[in-house]
Amino acid sequence: YGPEWTFAYICEELCMDLFDEVWEVRHGAAMGLREIIKVQGAVAGLTARQQRRRLRCRAQKVPLSAEEEAEMQSSRDAWLSDVCARVLCVLALDRFVDFVGGDLAVAPVRENCAQVLGVALKFMSTNAVVDVADALLKLLARPGWEIRQGGLLGLKYVMAVRAAGALEAIERRDCTANSAGSADIRSCSQVLCSRLLSPIARCMGDVDDDVRAIAATALLPLAGKLVADNAELLPAALGMLWDALSSLDELSSSVASVMTLLARLLELSPDVLGTHAAGLDTL
Repeated sequence: YGPEWTFAYICEELCMDLFDEVWEVRHGAAMGLREIIKVQGAVAGLTARQQRRRLRCRAQKVPLSAEEEAEMQSSRDAWLSDVCARVLCVLALDRFVDFVGGDLAVAPVRENCAQVLGVALKFMSTNAVVDVADALLKLLARPGWEIRQGGLLGLKYVMAVRAAGALEAIERRDCTANSAGSADIRSCSQVLCSRLLSPIARCMGDVDDDVRAIAATALLPLAGKLVADNAELLPAALGMLWDALSSLDELSSSVASVMTLLARLLELSPDVLGTHAAGLDTL
């Protein structure tokens, strides 16, 4: 896939460094990939011919043909999917954890790898994004809590960038509902929400406190979507949140995340407060 792209070789080196035995090297490699893709993602993996054609059309303010756009998207997807596959391996294999403020566990390598996914998915097609999301869902079923945390970290950025963030961008740009770009973004958001909301909500009942914290954080950007379009999941999600709070003390690392999500859900849907008022008596 197009080694003529200027940053192809340095990105290949960074991808290899993702698997270095020293965690600082893995951390730095993920940061480097994140920054390069953030700026160069639109031309990632394109050949010199495709880049020249893209620049010429932009200079002349002429749109690319449908065939050219599809060809370039295919080149982008091929290169970015390869990077995402390597990042997914790191999310599954990395075990480095540090602790901040006592019990709060932070995973700097996995966090930065998840951010790489976030910036890469902005430039990928809907099918490629769904493939990455499905791979992350498989990590949630693994026995190691670090693996489940890594999967949720990735899903957090998938939800924020391609589900919630994309819809907000449409509204800010006042895109028409009939435009092709707007329709594709809405379709991607709907597919992701239907696939991811329920599995992430179930992680609120995980036995590990750090996994519950990341699950609550991942759901926060789509609290409005959960209330508006997935009301059938709301009672179960609120029940899990109440159960989590009742079993935790105020020093647990997930308390702040759970409380923030609970407050947001109740703010968006105050009518359900009466149904779950019994939860207040148990806290």
